[in-house]
Amino acid sequence: MKRLSIQEDECAFEMAPMIDMVFLLLIFFMCASTLPNLSRDDKVKLPVADKSIVPKNKKHDAVINIRDNGDVYWGKQPSTFEEITEYVSEKALENEDLKIYIRADKQVSHRAVRKVIDACAKAGVMDIQFAAYQSE
Repeated sequence: MKRLSIQEDECAFEMAPMIDMVFLLLIFFMCASTLPNLSRDDKVKLPVADKSIVPKNKKHDAVINIRDNGDVYWGKQPSTFEEITEYVSEKALENEDLKIYIRADKQVSHRAVRKVIDACAKAGVMDIQFAAYQSE
C-alpha cells in the first residue's frame, strides 16, 4: 500500500503586494498633504505681526482671500461680498461652529477687510481668524 506523502510548502513572503501597498500609501499621503493648500491664493502677500500666534486648532472651515486690489475670493473662486454672505450662510447651516479664516494682503485697504467681516456677521458667523506671518 502506498503512503501519501504530504509535501510541506515553504512559507514565502510575497514582495509584490507589499510594494503595491507602499505605493498606495505614498499616493494617499501625497494627496492628503496637498488638500489644505487648495484654498490658498499665492497672490496674497500676508502681513507680518509681532504678536501673531499659530492657532492650536488649525482646522478652518472656510478660507476667504483678499488680494491687494480688494478682490475677494472664496478659496480660489472670485466672489462678491453678497456671494460671501450666501456662502458663509450655507456653511453655517451645515456647521454651527464655523470658523472663517481671512487671508488679507498686507497692502489691501481696511475697507475691504471690514466688508468681508460684515458679510460674515450678516451670515451669523463671529469666529474669524486672520492670517499673518510671525516676526522673526
